[in-house]
Amino acid sequence: MMPRNQERNQEITRRYIAGESLSTLANVFGVDKALIWRIAVGGGAPRYSHKQRISRRPSSGKTLTAWSETKTIAEWVKDARCQVKSAALYERINLGWSPEKAISTRCWQRTTPA
Repeated sequence: MMPRNQERNQEITRRYIAGESLSTLANVFGVDKALIWRIAVGGGAPRYSHKQRISRRPSSGKTLTAWSETKTIAEWVKDARCQVKSAALYERINLGWSPEKAISTRCWQRTTPA
């Protein structure tokens, strides 16, 4: 039998990876956001980094329809017309960009002075 806190920590980590916000988890579990962050990313078992959480978002199966084609975000990223990585595409869709613009607009890149 697992200790109660270990079960709670695993549940917090699982829900954080699934995309729940720190604020939501803090309210549900009755603890502050700093503790949620420490459990989910830096101190709880199992440990997951912020990068791993972002990389799991597109695999949620959310579909996009652009140019009369419906694909998951992960499938759109592999498409030759896509100019961004999955995290950027996911964020653009959440910000309300049209699917065609979100997929085909390149990210701004900083250039170093010559």
